Amino acid sequence: TADKKREEARIQKEKEEREQKAQQEIDEFSNKLSKNMLDQFYYDLMKIISQGTTIYKIKKDDQKKLEQILDFFTIRDYVKIISN
Repeated sequence: TADKKREEARIQKEKEEREQKAQQEIDEFSNKLSKNMLDQFYYDLMKIISQGTTIYKIKKDDQKKLEQILDFFTIRDYVKIISN
């Protein structure tokens, strides 16, 4: 039906917009990394990740931010977060 096609088109457009935004974020991150312009937080996190640490103890206020970063690095499923 026409409604179903419109819904499918809307879903496809949203998917493409999310993918485009993700690519922009990756490009921005890569650019900053190559210019050594990332916040120190990211360098510290990459050091922790490279050591194979899978449990993070953090402040409750930082949990959402860390989850977003772990999603960005596509390692969220391999990490346990303990917040206080």
